Amino acid sequence: MSRPRLLLRTAAVFAAAASIAALGGTAAHAQGGEIGGRGAAYYLNDSWNGQANHTIRFGQPTDRAYTGDWNGDGKDNLMVRRGSRYLLTDAGGSPVDWTFAYGRTGDITLVGDWNGDGLDTLAVRRGNVYYFSNTLAGGAADVVIAYGRPDDQVLVGDWNDDGKDTLAVRRANTFYFADQLKGGEASRVVAYGRANDLVYVGDWNGDGKDTPAVRRGATYYVTDRFAPGAADRVLTYGRTTDKTLVGDWNGDGRDTLGVRRDGTPALSSATAWARGEYGAFTATRQVGSSGTEFPLPAGARGGVMTASFWADGEFKVEVLRDGEVVDVPFWIDVTGGYVGSQPFGPDPLTRGDTVRVTAPGDWEIKLQPMETAPVLPPRGAGDGVYLWDRGAPTTVTIDFPGSGYFHAAQWSGADADHSGILATEDGPFSANITFLKGPSVISVIADGSWSMTPR
Repeated sequence: MSRPRLLLRTAAVFAAAASIAALGGTAAHAQGGEIGGRGAAYYLNDSWNGQANHTIRFGQPTDRAYTGDWNGDGKDNLMVRRGSRYLLTDAGGSPVDWTFAYGRTGDITLVGDWNGDGLDTLAVRRGNVYYFSNTLAGGAADVVIAYGRPDDQVLVGDWNDDGKDTLAVRRANTFYFADQLKGGEASRVVAYGRANDLVYVGDWNGDGKDTPAVRRGATYYVTDRFAPGAADRVLTYGRTTDKTLVGDWNGDGRDTLGVRRDGTPALSSATAWARGEYGAFTATRQVGSSGTEFPLPAGARGGVMTASFWADGEFKVEVLRDGEVVDVPFWIDVTGGYVGSQPFGPDPLTRGDTVRVTAPGDWEIKLQPMETAPVLPPRGAGDGVYLWDRGAPTTVTIDFPGSGYFHAAQWSGADADHSGILATEDGPFSANITFLKGPSVISVIADGSWSMTPR
């Protein structure tokens, strides 16, 4: 049965081979400038601890890299730059979802949600002149301003919780904030930190305002205000040689940290299990504007299916085996816009050979190996697929404050004794649930934000 879906941020629309335009929603989280460094491995953390819970490989080690919310789903993802061409992903790494050219090869690129439509787009800087675009496409800039000096360091953020990103320039330890995209005097001036600090900005507590994190070595001093004083949290994360990235990786409305690093990442116990249980295969991407069927990738016993739909009407995605629908309780079946992930083939009884799409408008589906799923974070939003890496049964407090539908299930591949439905409720919902021992896959269907806290 189809059910309407309430999204935290409405999905974007792909204008055919031209741009991505938003249907509307809350402002995307700003990331600002280039990440720097080299490497195609990114270690992202949804919590304030020293351990990454998902590792993404994307692009080439020599690419220039950025982060942003490219499709309005509330989650930040990667984009890489080669000259004046940009390649981005909407979901956890390869394959590329969108590519376009903008600006000149020598431009300095910034990322932000300049108009508050829920999508991050680009600006290029030439000296102290900034050219802002509100679409991910080439063409003339939508806004052009002069601000600050050519040698200023620039930060991007939403400084006043108006849903729009603007600029701040830094001179030593003094920051000059602009609350609108226009030249002239700063809206306010703040002295913060030391002149040689590495400063990053993000919305660390979900209040809608971007505030600083100072990095010294591999230690980060994070504050929830742009003012002098003690840090609200201190975290040591990664290595001193890592390059830092900031984003809301799980759509919970809060920015956290990640690092970029060269070399091939080692498999964790959970990702090694997922590769062995569900197979390794090359991720694929399918797009269409009506119903169709297509085969699952070669070597894929199971994996992560990320779907996007940008139209009205019923959107349904099913897996078939020998022409018959595999009967499971979580296939994507919604009315209206949708962005989310669900597993395919999480146990032998649910495995198939073909994907069937029913849709009256534009859609996209990415199929990725199960090993690319992140380890279950303490908070999230909407539908998702996660790895569970605890080796013993664990009591977990599930909180779902919304009024819609919530469903969670645990899948242990061929080990059917450690699989089952964890919760199926109409919200609001809160309960202590025993998760079976891992490694396993956790699937979530949720009309809004949720938390899962091990006790």
